[in-house]
Amino acid sequence: MTKLDDTAIASSDEGKEIRMEVYLREFGYLALFIGTFLEGETIVIIAACLASKGMLNIYLVTLSAVAGTVLGDQTYFYIGRIQGISFIEKRPNLKKKWVRISALIESRENIIIMAYRFVYGFRNITPFALGILNIHAMKFLILNVIAATIWAISFSVLGYTFGTMIRNDIETYEKVFALGILFIAVLAVFIYWLKKRIKNEPILPF
Repeated sequence: MTKLDDTAIASSDEGKEIRMEVYLREFGYLALFIGTFLEGETIVIIAACLASKGMLNIYLVTLSAVAGTVLGDQTYFYIGRIQGISFIEKRPNLKKKWVRISALIESRENIIIMAYRFVYGFRNITPFALGILNIHAMKFLILNVIAATIWAISFSVLGYTFGTMIRNDIETYEKVFALGILFIAVLAVFIYWLKKRIKNEPILPF
């Protein structure tokens, strides 16, 4: 393979995923922790796939993902709290997202905290916005941990299920697929119930 080919792969999404897998094989849970601190669900899915092959422990994969994403979002939250709106004003690419997310936070604060990490494009800006808007720090921490746990379990199950599907026989495939569908259905019902509950009454008394 030429250097030009290497550059093309490195700049593509496929190249990014390959690098993630290499880091996970080399550094394991530390790479997963750093990846979820900085980014999102892709590295969790890859790690869970590796866990399905026995290369990582799925429970430690989920725990590392929870720890990384919670610590990352808490860091962004306090940067927003300390830096204030000036942090956004210095970054024009964040201004449009700030206008949209700040309006949503004011009308659906609890739902946004629970759901933002599932919405592409808003994961990084939302903790900053929550910090800037002076959301109660303890409230954010509690809801952040709950949402991060749901997020990490969801993508760990998805990655583990996918990894199992591509390596096992058809009978196991059918069983795992059925369990995956059941899990997704239960998760969807839970999120629907949670949205209704949050809309009608606050989860926390502050």
